[in-house]
Amino acid sequence: MVRKHWLTILLVVLLCISIGIHAYYISKQSEKKADFLSRVYGSLQNINTLLDPAAGYENADSIIRAETEIRRLGDLFFYYHLYVDDRLYWNQMSFDQLAFTLSSKSGNLDGLRISGILEDGVISDAEKNYLRALYDDFQSLMKEMEGEKPNQADLSVSIGQINQYFDAFFSRWNTRSADTPFNILMSE
Repeated sequence: MVRKHWLTILLVVLLCISIGIHAYYISKQSEKKADFLSRVYGSLQNINTLLDPAAGYENADSIIRAETEIRRLGDLFFYYHLYVDDRLYWNQMSFDQLAFTLSSKSGNLDGLRISGILEDGVISDAEKNYLRALYDDFQSLMKEMEGEKPNQADLSVSIGQINQYFDAFFSRWNTRSADTPFNILMSE
């Protein structure tokens, strides 16, 4: 009888420890998700600041910094997908394609011959239209991530919702889409 009593106490203690560890794990996951959402939103704000049409796209440095920020956003998705939550949709190629168009390089993007905006050192009207389209879509993406408070990420957004937001964004910015904004750069 005493043995059963001690066994029951041991099982209850182990159950409490297990529940405590699980609760700790869930709280850490929640903190990591909130940190991720804040970083994504901050990155989108940086991209929008750098690609703001009000600046007139005369500053090549802001376009170079926007390219870096887009690559950083792709890395952020990669690391969160790899180390925190593998349900997060991650497609590095899509981020890289966007960043490539802001560079001083030229080449093929999935079969489309593209010249980077900074390749010739002059930003044409067509390239400004491309940058405006990119700015508008990043602005829309940022607005979708906002909660009730403007200019602040909604930290309660689920990974499924983030996937939907970025899936919609990248379905427009897809080299295989008939109305892809990449076509603006092909006319150069």
